[in-house]
Amino acid sequence: LRLVTPAEVTAGALSYRDILVLPRLPNDLPLVGGTITAEPQTPLAHVNLLAHARGTPNLYLLDAPSDPRVAPLLDTLVRFEVVRSGFSLEPTTVEQAEEFWAARAPARYVPERDLDFVGLPRFEELGFADTPRVGSKAANLGELRQLLGDTAPAGFAIPFSAYQAHLTGNPVTASGCGEARASCEDPGRDAPACDWAERRCVAGSDAGQSLAAYLDELLADAEFLEDSRRRDAALAGLRALIEAAPVPSPLAEELDARVAELFADQSVKLRSSTNVEDLADFNGAGLYESYRAAAAGDERASSVVRKVWSSAWSFAAYEERAWWNVDQSQ
Repeated sequence: LRLVTPAEVTAGALSYRDILVLPRLPNDLPLVGGTITAEPQTPLAHVNLLAHARGTPNLYLLDAPSDPRVAPLLDTLVRFEVVRSGFSLEPTTVEQAEEFWAARAPARYVPERDLDFVGLPRFEELGFADTPRVGSKAANLGELRQLLGDTAPAGFAIPFSAYQAHLTGNPVTASGCGEARASCEDPGRDAPACDWAERRCVAGSDAGQSLAAYLDELLADAEFLEDSRRRDAALAGLRALIEAAPVPSPLAEELDARVAELFADQSVKLRSSTNVEDLADFNGAGLYESYRAAAAGDERASSVVRKVWSSAWSFAAYEERAWWNVDQSQ
């Protein structure tokens, strides 16, 4: 249960697991768990219609932030229900909340991945069967290259094993936690949440955790799961850690050499090809980032690829996968 202003709705990290207490209903609203407003609402307001379509509870309650049924429960996990005759708002547990979210979610989707496949195959060496190794986007481009020849884009794929090697081969470091803290301090991000994320990061560094082990621990952390502000802060820090860690050798050298071999000194585009996009029932459009790269210099591919990898852990990407009940650990 979170007390926010309409301006914070636009700037803040909000989740379908958040129930918002607002002074008034904003003009637009992302997918959230429910809303309570202190001002009366227009029944046909855009957000009201959205709440009806989404099946999310929406309540007008005079002086809601100070109401004794609301104020003591702010910043805690609650169960919220609205019916025509009234409402209920009461504390709940992480286990009960998880059970509720799971009951509303689609069937669990476990992404497929092959972490044994290595190399940097050209598109013409790839086909649909390689989706578990390089993702649907790269596999589809491989099929197009085989069918259309030079009419289709030239390029190559970086397999999932390279991303996994980056996470398992790099530790959480104290200097990385410093960069993670700095990345967390964007305008509008919650300072106490950044403090929490920094403590989690330092604990991972003190324990000698790899980035992979740190990520697995985050995904199982109850405070990470139940508080969207902490989740946003921790994910911002995780992205900074991924981007600060060096790409393991010899992959870095092989990657830059492959770009030079196929494209010489031209600029290239490093695009995402995850195992959670371009699927039959989940396109993942706009969730992950693409970046310009080259064979050498400040924009060399072995440096820039870290930004593409880190974009898998943006708050928006995590929340979208969570809404669709994707197993994030895969």
